[in-house]
Amino acid sequence: MSLPTGSPPYKVVPSAGFQRDLRDLKKSYKGQNERSAFEAQVLGLLQGLTIEPRPAESRWEPWPGQTLAGDLEFRKLVFVLHNRQGAKGQGRLMYLVDDPRRLICLVYLYTHADFVKRPPDRQIRDRLDDLDE
Repeated sequence: MSLPTGSPPYKVVPSAGFQRDLRDLKKSYKGQNERSAFEAQVLGLLQGLTIEPRPAESRWEPWPGQTLAGDLEFRKLVFVLHNRQGAKGQGRLMYLVDDPRRLICLVYLYTHADFVKRPPDRQIRDRLDDLDE
């Protein structure tokens, strides 16, 4: 998936974990048309974050224990996945907002069926550590 070109106010930086999540969710769709529609939906969400990193559908998330926040803000965006119903249709995107550097760092993409609240703190910390490398 390629991100939009141009000069948006924020730049999107996907973590390796996020890219795996995206690939796995994309594979869960049957047929190329469904996969393409899902990919377009996620791309639209990311384009929106480059302009407004704190949309109404997102909320502040507490940092996982023993993690230093610095100038970063940890957020979770809740959305309905393309052509899905029930718990599998409730998408979650966890990301960091780095205002000083104008970055959106994508941490986790999952469904409510995967994690009712959020992934375990240990897994979130591992993803955050991956962003530092």
